[in-house]
Amino acid sequence: VGTYSFEVAYDVSTWLRLLSTHSDHALLPEPTRRSLFEALADVIDRVGGGFTYRYETALVSAVR
Repeated sequence: VGTYSFEVAYDVSTWLRLLSTHSDHALLPEPTRRSLFEALADVIDRVGGGFTYRYETALVSAVR
């Protein structure tokens, strides 16, 4: 058992490509998704064009 942390730096295009793989975004109607992604791109551009996202992963193992 353990917890592992790591960070990934994202630019606008990489973040939007990642979001497009999430079913809650992929299932949106195209005009809605396009508007959402344009708004997200604007916000990310306003904060410098990228950001760092921190992930936490838990490892759990068991013996049978």
